[in-house]
Amino acid sequence: MRSTHKLAILCTTVLIALNAVSASTADLKIFPSQSSTKVDSFTSYEVEITNTGTAEDIYDITSSNPSEIRIAPREVPNSGTLEPGQSETIQVWYNPDTGSSEGSKEFTVTATSQANREKYSTQGTVEIIKDHQVNIQVEGTDSVCRGEEAVYEVSVTNTGTQAETFNLQADAGDFSQNSIELGRNETETVELVRSSDIAVTDRSFNINAESTSSYADAFTSTSFKVETCYESEASLNPQSQRTAALTESELEVEVSNQGTRSDTFNLTTTHGELEQETVDVASGDTVTTDLTYTPEQPENKNIKITTTGESTSTASSTLNVYNGQNVSVNFESSSQKVCEQETFEKQVTVENTGAVEDTYTVETSQGSLSENEVELETGETRDLEVDLNSSNYEVGSTSQVEMTAQSNTFDQPNKAATSSFTVENCHDLQMDVVPNIQSAGENRSVLYEIELKNTGTQRNEYTITNEGPDYISIKPETVNVQTNETETSFIYAGIPYDEANGAREIRVQASGEMVQRQENVTLKIGEEVKKSLKNQGGRITGMFSQVTERVSGVGDTTKLAVSILAGLLISALVLKREW
Repeated sequence: MRSTHKLAILCTTVLIALNAVSASTADLKIFPSQSSTKVDSFTSYEVEITNTGTAEDIYDITSSNPSEIRIAPREVPNSGTLEPGQSETIQVWYNPDTGSSEGSKEFTVTATSQANREKYSTQGTVEIIKDHQVNIQVEGTDSVCRGEEAVYEVSVTNTGTQAETFNLQADAGDFSQNSIELGRNETETVELVRSSDIAVTDRSFNINAESTSSYADAFTSTSFKVETCYESEASLNPQSQRTAALTESELEVEVSNQGTRSDTFNLTTTHGELEQETVDVASGDTVTTDLTYTPEQPENKNIKITTTGESTSTASSTLNVYNGQNVSVNFESSSQKVCEQETFEKQVTVENTGAVEDTYTVETSQGSLSENEVELETGETRDLEVDLNSSNYEVGSTSQVEMTAQSNTFDQPNKAATSSFTVENCHDLQMDVVPNIQSAGENRSVLYEIELKNTGTQRNEYTITNEGPDYISIKPETVNVQTNETETSFIYAGIPYDEANGAREIRVQASGEMVQRQENVTLKIGEEVKKSLKNQGGRITGMFSQVTERVSGVGDTTKLAVSILAGLLISALVLKREW
């Protein structure tokens, strides 16, 4: 019983959900399909909407131009739902805005299903008629000079169907009359006058004609351009400059005609000579001429030119006259790192940056110079070397070198440059041989590990040699080590059977550039195997222990042979892994 009740509830819920999402298509027809109306009136249409689907539905009605179209009702039907095959009529009124353009215009009425938001539309056409219209046109001069009047001819035409009076307005200027009465298709022209005492470039302004009794309105835009017929600008370039005494300075004089008419200018100057004293300059053009001047004393000079035509302009330039001798000193590098006990040089360049040839005395605070006196043309350079030896300085120290160059013509200029160098520990080595004492025991073979750490500031290559028995070998014999890195080499001792028991000293030496290190290790022959292995560390001991355990209990001769063979095998494996 309870299961039946639950099933019924479930079926009812499914049916309600299916009904809620069901929707139907719709068909819309508008009548008439085309109508007409005046701007200040309206026209009406009827739209028939039919539910062409298989389910009831409700539709929202909208238009493509809601500002000009009113619809009633906006929801179909007003109450309940629209059954399949059922139709409803919608009223549509089209009331065009006063600013609407005359002519044919299409619009759309749309029905949107509330069930699934599907849209169904129909289109209508409206012919908009304007009884009241006006047209305005303007003609005027392209431009006038400053202070002159610009006169515009403003033509107003009544293009509507009725006589009307129109008020005239403009953003600026004065009309010959502010209001005109025009019959149908009648045109009348009035004057608009503007003037300006300042230049105006293509400034646009609006002119408007507006009916006093209807919506008729029109406007147009035109430009107002006031020209400066006579105006000039002079420039003297450069406006300021430094120049050496008794050397010729050249300045460029520019005369620009910024007016709209050609002009002739007379040029005068307070100092120097002008290449041209009279120039003709067309409107918008610039004429250039030269001014030359040779100052006799080191002092400031102010040069002024004047251009006189229908307009007058001036320009000036300042000369900072200085002593013409000058020099610069520059090291190739501001700092340098060198190795201990090294002869090196610092490159320095002396340049005559003055205006005339000169001879300079050069000195250095450290080391020795390749030349002590140089003669240079203007702009000429000379490369010199300062020779130095780092043996005269402590490792880790930084020293300054100062180079001076002094003019021999005057006490000044006296220029200097500095550069530094730091003496570094370029070649240093830390060497460790482990273990320091090694016992061969019964296996008759021993392996030492050589650790080489480059503690210098440059990469180095070390050659490893030894002083000891002939059966001592080193692999590899040459090792390249980067700075602050560690590399490993190995000492292998394969002791002959007939070698007497006792201690052997082995001297190991690593030699690289500017550095050498030595270390002595001891080889003991004849100790027990296990005792020797205790000094080796865990890496080889376990392997030897396994071998000795396996050979325990056999004869001494067999035990000795197996031990030697095992020792050689393990040493070979170790060497293969490391190399």
